[in-house]
Amino acid sequence: MIADEPLNLGVQLRATSGREVWAAQFVSPVHDGQSRVIQHFASFWDITRRVRAEC
Repeated sequence: MIADEPLNLGVQLRATSGREVWAAQFVSPVHDGQSRVIQHFASFWDITRRVRAEC
């Protein structure tokens, strides 16, 4: 991942119950007033139903 570029991808995870879960992962850089990356905002969205429907 390049620090100053957003990242969007699908990742396979395993829940503590052992169930397979698919998630869309979104990571975006957060800049300060001088355009420096000071942190990243990350979120996950459960896309398990969509992935299973595509199979």
